[in-house]
Amino acid sequence: MKRIDVFDSLRGIAIIGVILIHSGNNVPRNFGMLAEAIISNGNKGVQIFFIISAILFYRSFAVYCNKYPDMRLQIVATWYGKRFLRLIPLFWLTNTAVLLYSGIKDMSISVADVKIYISNCLFLHGFIPEYINAIGNNWYIGTLAIFILLVPFIYRLVNNIWKACALFGISWLLQQILERTVAVLDCGQDMIIWQNYWKGFSIFKQMPVLAIGIILYFLLFHYEIHLCLYNKLVEKFGKTGAAVVLYVCSFALCGSIFYAVVTYQNIYRFAVIIGLLLIVLFCYPIPLIVNRFYSFIGKYSYGIYLFHLLLLGRINNLLTNFIDDLLINVILATFITLFVCLFASVVATNYFERPIINIVQAKMTKGNFQER
Repeated sequence: MKRIDVFDSLRGIAIIGVILIHSGNNVPRNFGMLAEAIISNGNKGVQIFFIISAILFYRSFAVYCNKYPDMRLQIVATWYGKRFLRLIPLFWLTNTAVLLYSGIKDMSISVADVKIYISNCLFLHGFIPEYINAIGNNWYIGTLAIFILLVPFIYRLVNNIWKACALFGISWLLQQILERTVAVLDCGQDMIIWQNYWKGFSIFKQMPVLAIGIILYFLLFHYEIHLCLYNKLVEKFGKTGAAVVLYVCSFALCGSIFYAVVTYQNIYRFAVIIGLLLIVLFCYPIPLIVNRFYSFIGKYSYGIYLFHLLLLGRINNLLTNFIDDLLINVILATFITLFVCLFASVVATNYFERPIINIVQAKMTKGNFQER
């Protein structure tokens, strides 16, 4: 298995969790304690996305900086262009679909709808509490876009693992201060919107998770801690013994993740456990976690994330007519939505997104926008 398969497999597992919680939100919550805990914590799949994105974006920008150490403005602009170009086609497609559906359903498109649409298409909604989650659950894209903008600035300041650890500590402390400040402020009728923004959706809330991703970038790609760990284990126990030890570690960490879920641990503890699991999987990709099934889903997880917001509620409602058991409804809706959206994502990615990206990149090259 390649390294990217580890990332893709975790993204595949993450998107299942995200669909699961959104499916649970579409029906009356009347599950047992264990099922409720698992469904309610499916949103932690987003933290897995953030960790992996932080690792890959930081590594991508590091490659640019190594090739072009002077960090010219043109190089930074090119990196921005490539990152946002990857987000734009499917994001704009789904936003347009939501706007048109709303217009057809209500027989009109309001000014507010247009403002929300424009703010999303320009990736500005991450800065605006009222708009950050106004279209489906697009807050993840808004927060990710802000992180992309911050990467070149963070990279100049955070160039080793100790500074990355400091970034985690500072961002966590700042988030705690902001969250407690907002809790005592009177924001009037928008109080819930502001609290959701600071306690869940904002870049300040997610920055410690992203910082953990940056720490993992240094551990995995600078220090190659996974190779050091694996070689030490092989030296002491042999290849078979090392594999057994890493299997046990993987299952222990999966047990820790399960415990963190059922006990509603905060996202930062969860992110640390995911980081440890990533290191172990880099040492030895356990087939139960890193496999072609999860990897294929993870490869198309971005499209699945965007499309599932359009279909899931309707599938839940359709199943309600035939299935009385709410838990079975949620599970069936999750996997029906997953496979329908996987198909849609494969088609849209290969026949809509990639052709557009190829055309734009060809024009960028022709216009000398691409780096030399």
